Amino acid sequence: STGGGGQGMALAIAGGALALLAAAAFLVNRRWPLPDLVRRRPRP
Repeated sequence: STGGGGQGMALAIAGGALALLAAAAFLVNRRWPLPDLVRRRPRP
């Protein structure tokens, strides 16, 4: 069943992408907290 294998591969790729995004967001939050970025932004 090629369809099932393709679906499994798609799920694996999506899961890996989500894990990478979560890790990247976690690292960015640790190095540069979001409140700091918001505070630095000049207000109109």
